[in-house]
Amino acid sequence: MLHISSTGLSYNLSFEAQALDLAILPQTKRRTVWLDSLRPAKLLNRAISVTEVVVVIFQQAMLTMSAEETLATLKTIGGVCRRWRAIRDCHLLPEILRGIEQNKPPMQNIMGKLLQGRWKDNQKACELFEAAAKREHADAQFNLGLCCEHGDGVKEDLAKAVGWYQRAANQGHAGAQHRLACYYLNAERNLAEAVELLQKAVDQGHAGAQHRLACCYRSGDGVKRNLAEAVELLQKAVDQGHAGAQNSLACYYHHGQGVKRNHAKTVELLQKAAGQGDADAQNNLGWCYHLGEGVERDFAKAAGWYQKAADQGDLSGQFHLGRCYLRGEGVESDFAKAARWFKYPALIGHAKAQYNLGVCYQHGQGVRKDLRMAAEWFRAAAKKGHAKAQYNIGVCYQHGEGVDRDRFKAAEWFRAAAKKGHAKAQYNLDHARKCVLL
Repeated sequence: MLHISSTGLSYNLSFEAQALDLAILPQTKRRTVWLDSLRPAKLLNRAISVTEVVVVIFQQAMLTMSAEETLATLKTIGGVCRRWRAIRDCHLLPEILRGIEQNKPPMQNIMGKLLQGRWKDNQKACELFEAAAKREHADAQFNLGLCCEHGDGVKEDLAKAVGWYQRAANQGHAGAQHRLACYYLNAERNLAEAVELLQKAVDQGHAGAQHRLACCYRSGDGVKRNLAEAVELLQKAVDQGHAGAQNSLACYYHHGQGVKRNHAKTVELLQKAAGQGDADAQNNLGWCYHLGEGVERDFAKAAGWYQKAADQGDLSGQFHLGRCYLRGEGVESDFAKAARWFKYPALIGHAKAQYNLGVCYQHGQGVRKDLRMAAEWFRAAAKKGHAKAQYNIGVCYQHGEGVDRDRFKAAEWFRAAAKKGHAKAQYNLDHARKCVLL
């Protein structure tokens, strides 16, 4: 087995042919150079060392190393060797590809992963995944399924993705079982099949499946609702460093669901998840700083975390950042930026953002005053049950602001808002009853 250290490449001669079998090396003058390049003291100094070593690893891997071992070794080299940039260059690609001329599925799969990660050649990666997948390599089938699901290197095709996931899942691939279960939960709505697949993946210790099955126990999808079981599964995923599970368990501690309410624990978990780049956790951590729950209240830090979440396209993060700019909390007040950040989630259907964007148009804050646009956004949010938006669109109909005046529609929206406890809506509804037979 090859081992990587901070000083270079160390190795013990445990392979069948003492680490690097001379029989598989080119019978040229370069053979001596290749072996010489493996000496730890010279690995980082020789221009050819990393290039040669990687090719040797690929060739040796065909005979002795598992796919997982080879990939782990290559990743470690990538993190240690300064010469890794040379490997990324296209001139090296043909040389490495020659190392998989034997068409061994594990090597095709590994090369596919490298093509995706290092060279960003998704199309070629998919070709290799497919070649290995057709020879029933489970991990390649899973990887090809991901490509088909997301349209990476091939045309997006959910049906094909599911087919490849199914073939890999039948071989016991935990990742495929997890993805297939998500399909059954979201698209097919076959809850029993989804839970069965998730349990199989959980039994293999798959963190993503642990997280997803915990969600099922929380909501009662396909299983009897059991918060204690959900917490146990989440903790297992958290112990593996799963960011989504860290965020979810933080929410349990925040609300006291299945565990005793603990804001300090909430923040601890959110910081771990946010540090891994989880957008939901970044938004939630911003909210903790905004309210001062589990941490000292700090609007600037809140806005900073909202910004990180917003930059990843998180709708709540974008809305909260817009509100920070609207109110000048943690950032300088900027109505134009507020309106811009409200617009992104509003277009996707975020009710609070739609309402606030309506307010911007109503008062000309950051955008040109436009009562018609204000009414449109109020109506959109009102249809989603937003009480303030229901009241505001009622006012629009009552006074004919941005819409044709219609007291019956005004009363209808006031009634909807009043049912949610909106005091002004109740007052206006009582007033409308005096003017119109309702």
